[in-house]
Amino acid sequence: SLVFMKRTTQTGFTFSSPYLINGLMFAGIPEAVACADNQDLSGEGCEDVKICVVDGSTHISIVQNLIPGASIVTAPTVASFYQNFRDGACSVLAGEQFDVAEQTVKNKGYIGNYQLGSIVYSKEPIAFVT
Repeated sequence: SLVFMKRTTQTGFTFSSPYLINGLMFAGIPEAVACADNQDLSGEGCEDVKICVVDGSTHISIVQNLIPGASIVTAPTVASFYQNFRDGACSVLAGEQFDVAEQTVKNKGYIGNYQLGSIVYSKEPIAFVT
């Protein structure tokens, strides 16, 4: 198992084993996802691409590093993240693989064309912690 120590008390958190390794990827309207995966929003047809992310997540800085100058739409909650996409405030979702999976997004009420990107841009361990 994986253990991290708190700096102040020297007590630890133990992550359950096995833990899931997940990461950020792009998904959404197919043409816009291709622009995001190419990390270039200045090309023809990519100028209006907006990327939705959940505020307070590591995803904001990852997207800013991957695509400097990207138009990012932050959502204060996970529910508003999906709502922004459904309402057309953005054409790309940036999130963990399970958050942007097609079935997840369709379960949140989206009914249009949808595609997952082809690249996972980060690796983050996810597990129960005690």
